[in-house]
Amino acid sequence: MNKANQNIFVIIQVEHIKAVENIESIVKVPGIDAVFIGPYDLSGSMGKIGKVKDPEVLQKIDLVSTTCIEAGLPLGIFGIDVDAVQPYVNKGFTLIAVGVDTMFLGASAQKALAKLRSRQVKQEL
Repeated sequence: MNKANQNIFVIIQVEHIKAVENIESIVKVPGIDAVFIGPYDLSGSMGKIGKVKDPEVLQKIDLVSTTCIEAGLPLGIFGIDVDAVQPYVNKGFTLIAVGVDTMFLGASAQKALAKLRSRQVKQEL
């Protein structure tokens, strides 16, 4: 347990406008190792559900980013696909989560079905 406690990495999630409003005091809490931004939940808490590219949502993400950089904390973010996270990778975010398991599963199933159908069409010809 002692060794495990020494190796725990604490990542807090900023997923609500209240967290953004309090980010300056949050980053001063001892023991926080990184900050991960949840843009979809954040947009929802701002009354802009799913509008992660809304200028106001982007401004709040930038505020968190700037505050964390000043505090020396690594940053992370979620994006629905690679294109969504690329701007943040370019800004130095290092904890990147891309996609949703059900979307990956669905895309794979669609690909398999399309391949199967294309073979059936060939057999009928």
